[in-house]
Amino acid sequence: SKDMNVLELACGSGQLSFNLSKYTKSWIATDFSKQMIFEARKHGEYENLVFEIADATSLIYTDEKFDCVVIANALHIMPEPEKAMKEIYRV
Repeated sequence: SKDMNVLELACGSGQLSFNLSKYTKSWIATDFSKQMIFEARKHGEYENLVFEIADATSLIYTDEKFDCVVIANALHIMPEPEKAMKEIYRV
């Protein structure tokens, strides 16, 4: 909703980011890969959408910063998904 601050992990080229960020207060889309963030940024950024490089198992964000965390088609390929889940719950 328009009052939500959302964190997206493993955003890739931003397919979800561009479509869904329009409906939120803020959307931070992250990926471990510098190349994927570079690709996403090629399509631009919105006022409430930013792309950042981040490791889902060691996030720099403060506790309970986000109203929602989105991760699609990535958790199952991470080497340590349990660490990512702990970070998701923390932020």
